[in-house]
Amino acid sequence: MTIGEKDWSSYIRKLRKLSDTVADKIRTYIERHGLDNTKKLIDYSYALVSQYGEGAAALSAQMYDVIAQLEGRYLEPAEMAPTATYGEVAKSVNGTMKTSRNPNEISGAVSRWVKMAGSDTTLKNAERDGAQFAWIPSGDTCAFCLTLASRGWQYMSKNALKHGHAEHIHSHCDCQYAVRFDSKSTVAGYDPDKYRQMYENAEGSTPQEKINAMRRAQYEENKDMIRAQKKAADIARKGISLRLSDNEGAFHTVDERRNEDKKSIIKPRNLIKNLETTEIGKEAIMLIENNNTLVELCYGRNNIDSQGNTIMGYYDPINNKIYVYVDSTKTIKETAKTVIHEAFHISDYGMCQKSEVYCMMKEKQHEKGGEMLTQEEKRNIIQTVRKLYPHLPWEV
Repeated sequence: MTIGEKDWSSYIRKLRKLSDTVADKIRTYIERHGLDNTKKLIDYSYALVSQYGEGAAALSAQMYDVIAQLEGRYLEPAEMAPTATYGEVAKSVNGTMKTSRNPNEISGAVSRWVKMAGSDTTLKNAERDGAQFAWIPSGDTCAFCLTLASRGWQYMSKNALKHGHAEHIHSHCDCQYAVRFDSKSTVAGYDPDKYRQMYENAEGSTPQEKINAMRRAQYEENKDMIRAQKKAADIARKGISLRLSDNEGAFHTVDERRNEDKKSIIKPRNLIKNLETTEIGKEAIMLIENNNTLVELCYGRNNIDSQGNTIMGYYDPINNKIYVYVDSTKTIKETAKTVIHEAFHISDYGMCQKSEVYCMMKEKQHEKGGEMLTQEEKRNIIQTVRKLYPHLPWEV
C-alpha cells in the first residue's frame, strides 16, 4: 500500500494551517497588546496551543487509523497525545523573550507545540502498536531532516521520544512522521535509499561533518535564491531600502540604548566583508544562511551572566539565533570572531569544553587569515577553555 502524494500533501497542509494560524494569532495579539503583561501572553498562548494542538493530534490520529485500516489492521482507535502543558508553553515564551522581543520569534516558539502534538500522537501510537515510523521530507527540506529521512523505516527507540515528546521538531518545517504496519507500505516519493546515498557521499568522517557538508552543498545550489528571499523579506518586514545597512540578510542591528547614548554602529556589510576574507568566515556565513539563523548585533543589552562574567555572544539553538553584544566586542575584527565562534556552535552545539575549544580554534584561525594553528596555540586555547568553563564536562 502506498499513501498517495495528494493525500499526504493534504495531510501536511492541514497540519501546517493549524500551526500557522496560531503563529498569526500570537503576532496579532502582540501587535495589539504589546509584551508588558507576560502572564496574559502566556495564558493566551496556552489556550491557543491547547485548542489547535488538539486539532493537530486529532488529524494525526485520524491518519494513523486510516493507514491501519488500509493495511488490514484492526486496532483500537489511535489515542490523541496530550498537548503541551502550561509550564512548557510558559518556558517557551519566557525563554524566547529573554533573548528577543520579536513577535515572529515568540510566535514560532509557541506554534511549534502545535506540530509537536501531531508528531507525539503518531509516535506514541506506533510505540503502542509496534508499528514502524519514518521521517518524511516535505518542501524545502534542510540537511538535518534529510539525514533523519535517510534512516528509513524503523521501530520506536528511546531516541525518538524524549521527555514525552518527539525529537527534531522545529519551526518552519513541513516534514512529518508516517507509520506503517506492512513492510511493503510507504509514502509516495519517499526514497530513503536516495537520502542515504546523499548522506554517505557527503564529505566528512562523523555524522555532524556529513550534515555540514550537505548544508554547504545545498547552500551552493540555492545561495542566490536564499539571499534574494532574505533581502525581500527584510524589505517587507522593516520597510527599509537596501541602501540602508543597519540590517542586511541574516544580520540585524538591535539598538536598545537611550537616544543620548547612541553612537556609531558596526554595519553588517562591513562585518560580512571581514568574514569573507577567509574560508573559515565564508563557512560561518554558509552555516548562518543555510540554517536560516538570525544574527542580532545587540547594543544596550545586559550581557553579564549569573556568575558576573561578560558574555561576548552566544548561540540559542531553541530559537536558532546568534546574539553578539557589540558594546563588548567593539571592533569589526572582534565582532567577526564572535560571529564565527557562535556560528560553528550551530554545527557543534554541545554544552562541553570540547565544543568551546572547537569554536575558539575556528575564530583564532580566522584571526590568522586562515592559517593553521600551531600546537602551542591549540594548547593555549584548551587551557583558556578549562579556565573559563570549569563547570562544563570535557565532552558529552
